[in-house]
Amino acid sequence: MRRFELVEGSASKFWQIDLQDNRVTVCFGRIGTAGQTKDKLLADAAAAQKEQDTLIKEKIGKGYQEVAAADADPTAAPVAPLPSPAPAPVDAVAPAAPAAPAASADPVGEAGDAASAAELLVWTDEWLSRLPVLRGLHAPTVPPRLTWLDQGLDLEQAGNHEYLNDAIKACGRAFGKSWTLWREVDRHEQLSEARLRQADPAHWTQAFAQVAQLKCRVRGGDPEAWDSDLPLLALIDLGLRWHGASFVLDVLSRLEGERAFITPEAQQALRAWLAQCPDPEHQAAQALMAGWTEEGLVLRAVLCPERSDWLAQLLEGTLVRDFFIVQARGFFLLRNCPLPLKAVREGLKWDRSFDSQRSGDSKRQAATERLSPILLQLRLRGSAALALLEDELSELPDAEDRSLSPAAELLCQLQHVDAIPLLARYATRWPEVAARLQVLVAAALRTPATWSALLARHSGQQPLQARLRQAAAPEASAEQLPALLHNPPWVQKRKPSAPPSKALPASTRAPALRWLPGEREARVGKAERKGSEQLDQRVRDFYLDGSERKQLLALLQGQSLKPDQLAALVDRVSPQVVLRWPDAVAALAWNTLPPSLWQRYEDPGRCLRVAVARGGEALLPALRRYLAHDFAGALPACTAVADPALVAPMLAALRAQRKQGRDLLCQWLRRHVDLVAELALIEALNPKSAQHQDAVFGLRWLAGQGLRAALESQAQAVGASAELAALLDADPLLNYPSRLPALPDFFAAVARAGLLLRNGTRVPAAGVEHLGSMLAFSSLSAPYAGLAPVREACDPDSLRNFLWDLYEAWHAAGAPAKSNWAFQALGLLGDDAVAVELAQRLRNWPAEGLSGRAVTGLDLLAEMPCESALIQLQRLSMRLKSKPLQAKAGEKLAAVAAARGLSAEELEDRIAPDFGLDESGSLTLDFGPRQFTLRFDESLQPLVLDAQGLRLKDLPKPLPSDDEALAAEASARFKQLKKDAKATATLQLQRLERAMVTQRRWRAQEFRLFYVQHPLMRHLAARLVWGVYTEAGALSTAFRVAEDLSLADAQDQAYALPDEALVGIAHPLELPPALRTAFGQVFGDYEILQPFKQLSRETHALSAEEADGASLTRFARKQVATGSALGLTQRDWRANVGDNAHVDSLSKPLTPDLWVELQLEPGWSSFAPLDEPTQRLPELRLCASDAHPAWTQLPPIVLSELLREIELLPAVKA
Repeated sequence: MRRFELVEGSASKFWQIDLQDNRVTVCFGRIGTAGQTKDKLLADAAAAQKEQDTLIKEKIGKGYQEVAAADADPTAAPVAPLPSPAPAPVDAVAPAAPAAPAASADPVGEAGDAASAAELLVWTDEWLSRLPVLRGLHAPTVPPRLTWLDQGLDLEQAGNHEYLNDAIKACGRAFGKSWTLWREVDRHEQLSEARLRQADPAHWTQAFAQVAQLKCRVRGGDPEAWDSDLPLLALIDLGLRWHGASFVLDVLSRLEGERAFITPEAQQALRAWLAQCPDPEHQAAQALMAGWTEEGLVLRAVLCPERSDWLAQLLEGTLVRDFFIVQARGFFLLRNCPLPLKAVREGLKWDRSFDSQRSGDSKRQAATERLSPILLQLRLRGSAALALLEDELSELPDAEDRSLSPAAELLCQLQHVDAIPLLARYATRWPEVAARLQVLVAAALRTPATWSALLARHSGQQPLQARLRQAAAPEASAEQLPALLHNPPWVQKRKPSAPPSKALPASTRAPALRWLPGEREARVGKAERKGSEQLDQRVRDFYLDGSERKQLLALLQGQSLKPDQLAALVDRVSPQVVLRWPDAVAALAWNTLPPSLWQRYEDPGRCLRVAVARGGEALLPALRRYLAHDFAGALPACTAVADPALVAPMLAALRAQRKQGRDLLCQWLRRHVDLVAELALIEALNPKSAQHQDAVFGLRWLAGQGLRAALESQAQAVGASAELAALLDADPLLNYPSRLPALPDFFAAVARAGLLLRNGTRVPAAGVEHLGSMLAFSSLSAPYAGLAPVREACDPDSLRNFLWDLYEAWHAAGAPAKSNWAFQALGLLGDDAVAVELAQRLRNWPAEGLSGRAVTGLDLLAEMPCESALIQLQRLSMRLKSKPLQAKAGEKLAAVAAARGLSAEELEDRIAPDFGLDESGSLTLDFGPRQFTLRFDESLQPLVLDAQGLRLKDLPKPLPSDDEALAAEASARFKQLKKDAKATATLQLQRLERAMVTQRRWRAQEFRLFYVQHPLMRHLAARLVWGVYTEAGALSTAFRVAEDLSLADAQDQAYALPDEALVGIAHPLELPPALRTAFGQVFGDYEILQPFKQLSRETHALSAEEADGASLTRFARKQVATGSALGLTQRDWRANVGDNAHVDSLSKPLTPDLWVELQLEPGWSSFAPLDEPTQRLPELRLCASDAHPAWTQLPPIVLSELLREIELLPAVKA
């Protein structure tokens, strides 16, 4: 045996090796401990010698020095495998020597080699008792059982006599015997001590068969507590004590085909006895089991788990391996054996898969039972088995149960530095785990080398590094804490001063409709409204019976109905039908009929929107009533309506944080700010008004939207400028509720984990609770003013971890609605990185049944104070599996744009990412001694250049001479940039192609700012032909962006773009053939590859015959794959779902009043579209609200692009 030691700094470790034939045995650990022992079998002695030489060379290279045996630490245990009788087993893993129950003074070991079991956990009697029984590791003495001999048990037949007698007869026939069920008198004689003391295998065989038919109860106990397992267990116990294990096993093995006699309880009894019996008895039992056939391999591995050779033979056997993998009972039998770590991990995963079907108590019981194999692996392998514990902890606990799970109880007892990363990951789930983490971190920090080694081992895991840094940070003093986290206003009990008051005259403003240019015309539509104005004729348009029509007519004539008559008409009146009535009769219906009568599936609010556009102020009574009935549904009809009666409900909805229709609500308030300001001032300056709080909230909200000047103008008009200023300039930190909301239970663990400030100190739990209170009474539209300074004071990485920890804790608690603020905190305090991760999660939520949460996630992205969130919102609006969610993302982006006074396209121009590039379009990646330059090529692929300007294949890996922190930061940034650049390239190309097709135009100044001067978009702009257009939309000339960012025409001459010019991406149909050819020649000479087809784009037109109608059959002979047809849904086509969820056509909107429908044959089922492999396209039809659409109504570019989409669908053979 050779021994090596390493003693330097805080390290004090030994490593020793022993070579015996082809076996290499090593032992390692801290000096003064028994260490951890491992065996390895090689092919032959030569291979073992080579392995020893290699390992010794490796240790010497690490600084270990060989010591003589006399110099070795006397407390170190010798290297030896588990004791085992002949034939000698091959021990896969030998357990470490038992540790003393008392806790070590310093609970943290060295970070380096895997911690031994003794270093990882103090093995108290309680933890040892939970270990599976294993000879040489955990073998408690087996106490005698109660039996019928000591008058401790009462015996009785376990069922029907005839049935049990038949079972005994069948068992006897297997031995060529004529057995019958023992009567009570026979049973007393045959099971007497005198009879059982005789080592008669034949008698004992029948005795086991007979006892298996009995049940018993404990004498003096519950008279109804009968147990059918105890008789067999009692007989086994007597046999083991009187005749030994080999005798009992031999007898039981005689019951051929009757393995059911060895029940799981019997297995435990036999295993416990074999673990503690004397060596001769143990050897005799092993000799017997060595001759068992393949069917007994599982049982003998369970009974003698210390025989690693038997376990290895079992796992290598095909029949048993299949049994272990496929049969549910396989892992159940072997779970408490020293299996390979991978097998245990898979088995526990399989067991956890049933947790969803278990009740709360049975689920916890299963978790407790899974702890035994985990403890066994920890005992055998030390910290190498922590992966099992992490798997167990990764399962979410029951939302109702906030107590420690069994695995968490074990986690809180770990005492080695190797447990710190695991504790850090789950510190925010349980306060007890956070407390244990603080203990271990404090102990580790007392040895700087240990702490440094731990950080080095996890250097590539940035989130974990941040958590470790947070756990190690000193707690901030009162002077270091921001005042809001130490002594917030509600602790000081500071209250806002009395609100200003002033009596203002009542408003005399009359209702009005304020239409934007073209807005009313777009809503009115072109549908013809014909028919009689006679009400008795009009009511026949509805699908109602005679009596219902009479009742409806009575309502329209101003009569009242009985409640049951009115209830019969609820959700029965079609608003679409009323839209086709003459205006006077339609207005009467809208203003007279109760809102509950309109059919909901026809979206009455949208229909009312058209009715208001047609009828004007005459429809206002109907609008007011419908707003009270369905607030969100009526909002689309309110956008142009400046009605004083709408101000109060709008402000009340704003303050109540209504989610549905919130974007339209905010748009209405901004659009009619003068009206809102006039009426809100009256109520805000009257503290006794019922609408006072709503009005104050609304005025402050409008001021926060950048509309303070409009409010001041209105206040000046009524002489209330000073009062408005006092109202708006009141200390916003005092704007908190008089009664703070109680923090939920799940917040305690998050608070205990702490939060880092930028100065490197940790916010105490009380300070984190103050932050929790701010979040709890904040809302997305009205965040507490104290959140902004707190965000600035906190470390960004730590704050990010806090937000996700808070979300995960809320999710684990069952996502209670009253604590939704824990989710909304992502939007209130999130940064760029939070936005990216939120968008990634949001994509998956609809598939997980969390569509509602995904919609809320869009709201969070829209409210985040960073442009990256809008970029993520834009990406979601362009491509998403969930089409409803994609549409919602587009609506949300449009709402954000409207709030800024922009269109959605104008907003997209302003949020195009620049990735931190400088004016030259480059970025420096700093490694300290080395710097690299990052640029992008024409396809937005990142390029890395060295100091000499030479292009590198990739960013080099850091060298030891580089600055570790700078290199890690630069590498992480480059990795994220590559990922973002790919997504950005796809998104921007789609956006530019769409701009070409929709003929979008920019002013020259905008074009220069967003495309020529933009460090990223300039690369795409240089690969396109740009057109200059007149105000009428005609192309006047074209140019390109040259490499030096100058502009050049088709002859490659310098071009001066007029400041007043309109610029757009030229469509090939707009370019004259000569100009198109000239630019094609220039692009070919310079080898410029276009990002999408522009100059070479396919164009299409209709023949004279086709142009006259509204139907095309040119694709009737074309057959396409169903998957290709489904792909059209990624290009604004929508599937038209009919009866039985069958899709027989696709439609695409072209203008507000025009759309096209592409007929499909045979169509497909929405549930299994690919069941129909191909589709025919018999007809493409133009549809309109007008009765007679024609293809000539479409602009040539729109028509060409429409036909191109269908032409590009690849044809397939029938």
